[in-house]
Amino acid sequence: ATFEEYYQKLLGIRERTGTQAHKKSRPSPSTDAATAYHEAGHAVVACCLGRRVRHASIDQDEDSAGHVKIEREKPSTAFAVECGYLWHPSRFKAEKRVMYLLAGREAQRRYNPRSVRRRHPQSDRNQSLDILYRYNPCEEEPGVTHHYEMLREWTVSLIEQHWHLVEAVAKALLEHHVLSGTQVRAVIDAANQKTRHP
Repeated sequence: ATFEEYYQKLLGIRERTGTQAHKKSRPSPSTDAATAYHEAGHAVVACCLGRRVRHASIDQDEDSAGHVKIEREKPSTAFAVECGYLWHPSRFKAEKRVMYLLAGREAQRRYNPRSVRRRHPQSDRNQSLDILYRYNPCEEEPGVTHHYEMLREWTVSLIEQHWHLVEAVAKALLEHHVLSGTQVRAVIDAANQKTRHP
C-alpha cells in the first residue's frame, strides 16, 4: 500500500474510534433520570423554602450535568452571609441556601442511591460546608458537622414529604430538558392539585 492509502486507512480507524468514544460519552437514559431527580430536588426544595426558581435544566455543559437557577439574594443579605454575622436574619436564609444545595444529592439518593456515588461530585456539599464555616470559623469544633447534619436531615424530611412533587418535576425535565421558573411552578401546582383531588 502507498503511504496515502495507509494514512487514509489509519485516519478512518481514528475517525471510527472517535465516533465510538463520542457515543459512549453521551448520557444514558438512566443517567438522564438521575440528573433529572437531582435537579428536581433542588427546584422543589427551593420552592418549598420560598425561593423563586428562574429555570431548571438537565442539558449537560462543561461544568455540570444539569443545573437549577434561583432568584438572587439582596446585596445586603449576601454581604451578611459572606461575613458570617451570627445573629443576622441572613443566617436563616443561609440555612435555606444550604438545604437547597443539599436537596439535589438527597433527591437523587432517594431515587437511586448507587447513582450518587457514580455520577455527581461533592460540589454542593462543599458549598454547603463553606457557608456553614462562616458561622463557625473554628474548624476544630464539631459545630459545623452537627449543623450540616441537622440541615441535611431537615432536607431529607422535606423531600420525603414532597416526593410526589420531585417525581413530577423530574418527569417534566426528562420530557422537555429545560423548564422555565413558571413551568416548574405549574408542574408543582398541577401535582399538588392531583394529590388533593385524585
